[in-house]
Amino acid sequence: MTTLSNDLRGTFAGAPGVKVIGHSLRRRNEGGDFPARCQCGEVSSVSLSSRAKRKDWQRAHLARVLRNQSTDRATSAVVAEQARITLRQLDHWTRQGYLHVDQSGSGKARQWTGDERIIAIDMGRLVRAGFEPEAAALIARRHVEEPTVGFSYELAPGIEVRFSA
Repeated sequence: MTTLSNDLRGTFAGAPGVKVIGHSLRRRNEGGDFPARCQCGEVSSVSLSSRAKRKDWQRAHLARVLRNQSTDRATSAVVAEQARITLRQLDHWTRQGYLHVDQSGSGKARQWTGDERIIAIDMGRLVRAGFEPEAAALIARRHVEEPTVGFSYELAPGIEVRFSA
């Protein structure tokens, strides 16, 4: 059994052949321009032009699955501290629909998964850099759900956002 060390972004050390039951890339060896499709039913939102890009998408998908299967969940206070925002701001973004959180019943503490924690942290960084919360939410969600090789995203011709550690 391979031990996975995870930095919450899906970078797994020492796990080149990790397999999760129910998750494998369909049509992995075919050439052509089409969306990546996992056995679980998840599909990339855009067509990917090479096998390498589809395999990269599958690695990111698998990392997301493993990250969100974790029982390690954070409270709102921890997420707000990590994102360097106030609890009030975190609550506002959640109520606006920018962030999605597990909450079962009224009066219960919100429990944040790995992906939503990263989205909140990235949103905080983007808002501090001058983005409006709505735009920050879209960019942060894209960064987590569809990571690119260099973590850079073209917003418009000649306008690119690049994430660093």
